[in-house]
Amino acid sequence: MSRIARLVGVGAVLGVAALILHPLAAEAYVTAWPALGDNVRFVRVFNNFADAQANDEVQADSHWPGFVGAPRALWKGAQEWSSRVHPGPDPLQTDGIGSGGANLDPHFTGLAANTGFPNDNVASELNGSNAGVIAFTELPPNDGWRIRFYANPWIFDDDPTGPAPGCIDLQAVMTHEYGHALGLDHSGVPGATMEAAPLDVTALRSLEGDDVAGVQALYGAAGSGKPRIDALTFDSSGVLTLLGANFAAGNELALQGMTIGNLSSTAGGAVLSVTPSSLPAAGDLQLSWSSGPASGSAVSNTFPFDPAGCAQPGRWCVGKPNSQGCIAAISHSGNPRASGGSFLITASQVLNNKSGLLLYSYVPAFTPFQGGTLCLGGGLKRTPASSSGGNPGPTDCSGGLSFDFQARILSGVDPQLVAGRVVFAQYIYRDPADASGWGLSDALAFAICP
Repeated sequence: MSRIARLVGVGAVLGVAALILHPLAAEAYVTAWPALGDNVRFVRVFNNFADAQANDEVQADSHWPGFVGAPRALWKGAQEWSSRVHPGPDPLQTDGIGSGGANLDPHFTGLAANTGFPNDNVASELNGSNAGVIAFTELPPNDGWRIRFYANPWIFDDDPTGPAPGCIDLQAVMTHEYGHALGLDHSGVPGATMEAAPLDVTALRSLEGDDVAGVQALYGAAGSGKPRIDALTFDSSGVLTLLGANFAAGNELALQGMTIGNLSSTAGGAVLSVTPSSLPAAGDLQLSWSSGPASGSAVSNTFPFDPAGCAQPGRWCVGKPNSQGCIAAISHSGNPRASGGSFLITASQVLNNKSGLLLYSYVPAFTPFQGGTLCLGGGLKRTPASSSGGNPGPTDCSGGLSFDFQARILSGVDPQLVAGRVVFAQYIYRDPADASGWGLSDALAFAICP
């Protein structure tokens, strides 16, 4: 028999308060049910939400590709429990979506054909009402869940900036209910996502310390050896490259609608390349070691991939601590395009008033170099040197470097910089007090868009 946790609104319109009817916890988080098994940590949606407001956010978002409306809102709600922040900003969560920090990374696998059974991991709407209940979670121990949202009298809203007056925040309710699916009961800590009587339902979108402690108690805290995807590229020849850390000698890659096994990594487990035999659908992908998921410790964070789109530039690799103890951090603004636009590559936390330049290549690497790590392989390309500027003295980390890469693309000085070309870039700068005399930033990976 399934167990049920319910979210109930007080009054005709939510926004005044919410009350969760279930045995109320008098203290912090409560782990009421077993952790989900390794094979049931996926999330699906049957999109039968009837309210217009539940499916009126139809603008595509490259950070959440392939889905809009209610499915995207529900995807975000579950994603908040993942081990690492999902790429892309969020209007109401300035620190991003994904703050669980546990050996848990739910994988949104798309749409379900129907509402499924209580252990089919499907979220959907249920026609009818039940004494003010907004949503409930069915929990067969350990082997799956089902989340239902009562259609009446509620109006569900998928707006990422928050619900319209009189509407229910679909993403926030999913975040709370998915906490039950993970095995958490209600918390007595005010402000927690799993709080029994939240004053602000929309605030349930963002996990608090008590929620993090609860999910880590169930699944264990994510360790430094857990595989991690920091960036990806997809070139014009169909090669998908993942960049991160702790990839194994043998790996399995789950994409939307397909799984590819027996994939080896290179560069000490920092790079994995594969050419899918057919294009997957847009959505999140996830890597796991071929040796098995190991209760989540051998499963990566999820990462967005749209083979028909142009992936956002991503930071990866590691910078080198300089003689002042700072690590230069690479960043960017805009997107690289063969047709024009703006794309600036910058670095902060650089030693002041030192000469530096941007290196780039077409092959990633993870090679010891000048006391740090060179993240570029193959033939290196050099850009003109410039001064880091910053404070006039003494030596500190107030310097910065900047290079207009869009201008280089358009200049034609490097004829290989064309649409579909994947580029890896890293800053190097003078550090006279360092034993090698050089400092290094981390790296940026990007594909040139049309």
